Amino acid sequence: MPHENYHSCDIDTGLKVLGSQKRSHKGKPYTVRIGRKKGKSSGSSEHSYLYPIGSWSKSEASNHCKDHGGRFIAATKKAQEFSNKYGLE
Repeated sequence: MPHENYHSCDIDTGLKVLGSQKRSHKGKPYTVRIGRKKGKSSGSSEHSYLYPIGSWSKSEASNHCKDHGGRFIAATKKAQEFSNKYGLE
């Protein structure tokens, strides 16, 4: 599902999200959602990534997602228009 202020990258949507952590790549921040397989009591994996549109262009986020084997979903058009209007990537 598209987000208004974030590009997203689905890594393993079969996981139940437990929390998130902040990371950066080449100085650009992003959020990693961490999850666990349903019915399991231990172990965790990456569920998805969220890239703020103020820091990540669509192509940068898409390439990062592809490098991690995920499925890329661009931010909604409304958010992209705002980002472009104010010179944000």
